[in-house]
Amino acid sequence: MTPVSRPEMKNGFDSKNRAINNQFLSRPESWWAIWIAVGAFLLYAMALGHGYNMDDELVTRGHKLTSKGFEGLRQIFNSPYYSDDMGYSYEYRPVTLASFAIEHELFGESPGIGHFINIVFFGITVVVLFKVLRKLFLNHSIVFPVIAAVLFVVHPLHVEAVASIKNRDELLALLGGLCSALVWLRWHEQRLFWALFGMSFFLVIGLLSKMSVISFVLILPIIAIYRNTDIRVLAFTLIICMVILVAMLTLRTDLAPIQISGIALLASCLIIALRLLYDGSELNKLIPLIKQRIATSSDVSTEISSFMGKNWSWYDSLFLITTAMALIVGSVISSLPALTIVTAALLFHPLIIGSFRPLYFALTTVSLVPLMLIAFTEVWHLAFFSVALIPLSLLAFGNRISRNMLWLQFGFLVASIITYSVLKGLDMMSTGFHLLFLFLLALPAFVIPSEKETKIKVATIALVLLFGFVQLIRGSKPEYLVLSFLLIVLVYWKPVQHFKKSFLLILICIPLIAVFIKRPNGSHLKSEAVTMVNQSDEESPMASSYAKPPLQRSITKSEDRPLSFIEYPLGFSAPFNEKIATGISVIGHYLKLFIIPWPQSFYYGYRVFDRIGILHPKAIWSTLAVLALTGLALYGWIKRTPWSFGLISMLISIAVFSNLFEPVAGMAGDRLTYVASFGYCIALGYALTWLYERQRSAQGRSMVAVGIVLLLVTYSGMTIARNAQWKDALTLMRHDIEYVPNSAQAHNLLASHLMKNSFEPEYQQEAIAMRLEAIDHFKEAVRIWPEFFNVWFDLGRVYLIIDDPESALPCFKEAHRLDSTYYDATFNVAMIADKRGDATTAITYYEKCIRISPEMLPPYNELSYLLYRLGEYEASIAVNEKAIAYNANWPDPYKNIAQTYAAMNQPEKGQAYLQRLENMK
Repeated sequence: MTPVSRPEMKNGFDSKNRAINNQFLSRPESWWAIWIAVGAFLLYAMALGHGYNMDDELVTRGHKLTSKGFEGLRQIFNSPYYSDDMGYSYEYRPVTLASFAIEHELFGESPGIGHFINIVFFGITVVVLFKVLRKLFLNHSIVFPVIAAVLFVVHPLHVEAVASIKNRDELLALLGGLCSALVWLRWHEQRLFWALFGMSFFLVIGLLSKMSVISFVLILPIIAIYRNTDIRVLAFTLIICMVILVAMLTLRTDLAPIQISGIALLASCLIIALRLLYDGSELNKLIPLIKQRIATSSDVSTEISSFMGKNWSWYDSLFLITTAMALIVGSVISSLPALTIVTAALLFHPLIIGSFRPLYFALTTVSLVPLMLIAFTEVWHLAFFSVALIPLSLLAFGNRISRNMLWLQFGFLVASIITYSVLKGLDMMSTGFHLLFLFLLALPAFVIPSEKETKIKVATIALVLLFGFVQLIRGSKPEYLVLSFLLIVLVYWKPVQHFKKSFLLILICIPLIAVFIKRPNGSHLKSEAVTMVNQSDEESPMASSYAKPPLQRSITKSEDRPLSFIEYPLGFSAPFNEKIATGISVIGHYLKLFIIPWPQSFYYGYRVFDRIGILHPKAIWSTLAVLALTGLALYGWIKRTPWSFGLISMLISIAVFSNLFEPVAGMAGDRLTYVASFGYCIALGYALTWLYERQRSAQGRSMVAVGIVLLLVTYSGMTIARNAQWKDALTLMRHDIEYVPNSAQAHNLLASHLMKNSFEPEYQQEAIAMRLEAIDHFKEAVRIWPEFFNVWFDLGRVYLIIDDPESALPCFKEAHRLDSTYYDATFNVAMIADKRGDATTAITYYEKCIRISPEMLPPYNELSYLLYRLGEYEASIAVNEKAIAYNANWPDPYKNIAQTYAAMNQPEKGQAYLQRLENMK
């Protein structure tokens, strides 16, 4: 046999490897999708043996709606996600509750079935994500979407979303968002008319599962930009998403005007930012010209001015962002009304008159700032004007405004101001601002002269109609709907050619599905960020005769949106710089967990997160990380790289739960990373694929492949371990508490679950040890936050349960100090002092109980009996007389008075009371 040289052996080995790889990678997409889904199921199969866990009772066992099965579906769509007997309620997630109702109807109450359905939804999500990546990144090898999808399967941060039955809302929300993206890609490829309906439908389904998928309102247009679609298609997509967003916001009846303003202003800026992303390719052309000018020592400003003149949306973005910032400041420092002055300034802005000279533009824009500071005296005025900026920002997708349209625009604005002035004089300011809002909302339809922009006009009018319908549904006068139709008549009095009326109908009606759903009567739909103080929302964890302690006093400005300090230590009084710094640090926390998902916790809150300033190390490194990722994403966007799309999607999604826009209970939560993680997996998956493909040698590729496998195996092992920790609440909390030793609420929740389980038969032998363990965690909670009322009260109850009233007394006294209006804490102090023979303290606290809750009989009885034992008969009788005066139907006071007179050797005086007692029988 002729020996083979080493190089030939190597070449033969490489050729064989390439042949195997090509054969392996040439398998159909369905093959990959099936195995990815199977892997997801096997990885989480352990959860099938788990029981119910923390907060699962919110949607499962004995739920007043889901336990009705199919019969409860109608009521589910008319009710908030959570509500209790105390009148607290929050959010609107009918799709999530409907899934549990259907599950209950078909399978009954079974934790195994609940876990199985969650795993199925997770597997479907992974398959849809894989298909989205294949369609979105057509020019890339299948290795990239496979690695990204597998990363999504094995990432340990997803355990809470999958292994917790209650967190099905996260699964359904992301599934809805990804399905809408998949349908949009189908529409973009084949221009199928039904796909527009499907995109809107799935996005609404996702939002009605949980609002955490609200980032897809921007991600869908970003997908359109990434695919280099026609700008009209981009505007079309953006309009549909904005209409859906407006429709969903109408369901949030708890939103304050200033929150509506912030959302609207942010939406306006983001719309312009999307246009700037669309112009990224033009910027890519400008950079080489600037470099060439610098190299030749030529005038760089000439190229920049030429570019800015051609791409007028850059000027438009500067104007809108500056205006938005001024409006935000103006909402905080409002003084004299100057709406007319501001409107006049807007009319002569370069955006309106078509002048794009930089100096004039800058001076005019800057001049708006002080005008905005004194523009609004009521936050609702600010809200209306802010929302009106959304359609104005859509002008970035139309043609440059011509001078011929100036007079028409001027006329409508002047008419609006005159109408406002007249109505103000008639004390009808609110109606006037509604009218002004309608005119501003319809403005783009008037100022876009080109018939090629008909679709933008149609979408804008859809917004106007939406506003009118919403006002009618919410019980307002029908005049708003009439005004909406009037505006359409004014705009479309002349027939428009090539216009599909059926499309207008769908565009208006699909998003209104959510709006037409009747909102619960008398309830306030709130975000998850403002839940009750006890995160578990369970019944009293201690089987005693004492009532459950009240909710911790709210630190918010609205009594129907309670937030405790331990949930949201920032409060509403924190300085602006501290809110920004703390919010950025929360984003940094999420970014760290994406890369190194350890340690995780079932709860964070105070004092894991606390107020920090902008110079705090956490704020500094988090800000640097966010800026670096943002810069990297924008740099990669110029070349349309997949990792830039992933980073942008991740940052947008995670910002929703950063506390920058809305407070989050606990400040952070592992489950809240679920939607954003798909962007992280895209970015990391592409980076790993790019690193693998950059290797020229077989050895280099093998090393990268081994690294990828090790990463996936490590993540898988962490996922399996974390899944085991979610077996039950006690296992989870006992494990996690060592990683969040400074979390007051985490200690409180663990102690409460220990007490609850100590009364279960299965823990009978461990009951005493569990109660002592609960005491340690209650003590740790009040050490971290001494003002923790609930814990002081519960700690006192535990001491009573273990028969240690001496230790219970100071706990109840501290609870009374924190809330002197709470009856149970005060009554417990009186009872313990009475038993200890401390009559002075007992009398004082019994009298406080009567003042706090005069409808409660025990304080009257106990106080009168104590005075009776002390020989103060007249005082004892006076207490019983006071009880009779409050409620003449109580029998005990009559009996007490008769016995007291008998002790005073005056039984004849007691006969009258005994006779009245006999008559009551």
